[in-house]
Amino acid sequence: MGLLAHFFVAAEDDAVRYDGGRSFPESHRAQYKSFTEIELGTLYMIAQGIFVDADTVYDFKVVGSENDGERLVTEVIPDLSSRLAAAQDETLKAWAKLWGATEELRIPGSELMPVLLDLRRLSRLAASEGKSLYLWNCV
Repeated sequence: MGLLAHFFVAAEDDAVRYDGGRSFPESHRAQYKSFTEIELGTLYMIAQGIFVDADTVYDFKVVGSENDGERLVTEVIPDLSSRLAAAQDETLKAWAKLWGATEELRIPGSELMPVLLDLRRLSRLAASEGKSLYLWNCV
């Protein structure tokens, strides 16, 4: 099955109860696989225009954990969410190309565009509702 990676918009009190999406509106989530804080940290470096350094680790706020980390909810760094919300299509394309070329991903940037478009959509939704963007991982 692999690692499930769902991005979703919620208030923190609701985020800890994320259940894989069943009780959250489809408009407030996007479901993928294999993305973790590591890949998001790399995307954050790209969004800041700084050198991608595999040794740099960002401290994502953990808001929920179950079964010794088999299910984990973390808040996407608010500055990354803001940058995603403000990004134009051309910026996302440039980020996708750089992100896809990283050691963690090694995939064509075009395959990352749907992910970035969903992240932008969700970041804008979070901003408009006064909520945050979260990542839910489940092994």
